[in-house]
Amino acid sequence: MNFKQYLSQTVATETGQAIKTLTPNGLGATSISNPRVRADINLRLSRELVEVKSPYSGIQTVRKVLSRHALDIPTLYDLNPQEDELSIELNQFGNELSVEEYSMYILYYLADDGTYDFYAEAIDNESLDEILADEEDEEELELE
Repeated sequence: MNFKQYLSQTVATETGQAIKTLTPNGLGATSISNPRVRADINLRLSRELVEVKSPYSGIQTVRKVLSRHALDIPTLYDLNPQEDELSIELNQFGNELSVEEYSMYILYYLADDGTYDFYAEAIDNESLDEILADEEDEEELELE
């Protein structure tokens, strides 16, 4: 008896058993549509984006975190050195749905100590629309 035969007799596995075990919600283990993946991305972003020296280094940190999950955002060459707010569609290799449904929301500004306060979050487009609508309401109140 060889090892493969031994395993087939000892452990009865079915096709896709590992995926079902790792993702009980039925979503792919690495898909951006999985809330666990987005939570992991956002946790890593909050840990990594501390004492950011420039907007470019902050964007590179975001790209580094996203690359762990086969995600990417385009390289940004024209960033405002003082402050900016961006929303960028996320592209996940091998996942066509992610292009239309999920975005990276980035907000940064120059702090008094010379570093940048940098905030980034992977969110669905409905949440992004809510954030942008809240900001538009605040701007209207300031103008009045």
